[in-house]
Amino acid sequence: EASLIRYLIEKKRCSAQAFAIVPIVASVDRAMDPALQKQIREGHPELSFAQMNGGAGLTWPKRTPEGRQERIEHLRPQFPDLDSHLEAVRPRRAAIDLLDALAMLWTARRLRWDRALTLPDLLEYDSRGFRMEMVA
Repeated sequence: EASLIRYLIEKKRCSAQAFAIVPIVASVDRAMDPALQKQIREGHPELSFAQMNGGAGLTWPKRTPEGRQERIEHLRPQFPDLDSHLEAVRPRRAAIDLLDALAMLWTARRLRWDRALTLPDLLEYDSRGFRMEMVA
């Protein structure tokens, strides 16, 4: 039903995964305030992978074998035990989620070490006083 509603509005589908996390995102949104935003930051795996790639987007979609390999090659220097973790993932399609999670861990480490990129350069705020930004 959610997929159909989104399709009627935006001509895009809603994945089961996206729909499943809606309650979690909503609970974080309810708990957030501008002061807490200093500790809880927003990122996106593809933004992190682009940063790992020198600021350029990746060549292949993540669901293709080439895209999976491209992401592994960017993560392997940061996570030397990556291959053993990928072997342990079941079902195999969950490896995409693991790669995305590791990209976000890479970003969290960069935040901790004060090396993260914050976008956009010119800070904007929403109607609730939140910074409209992402980190990588």
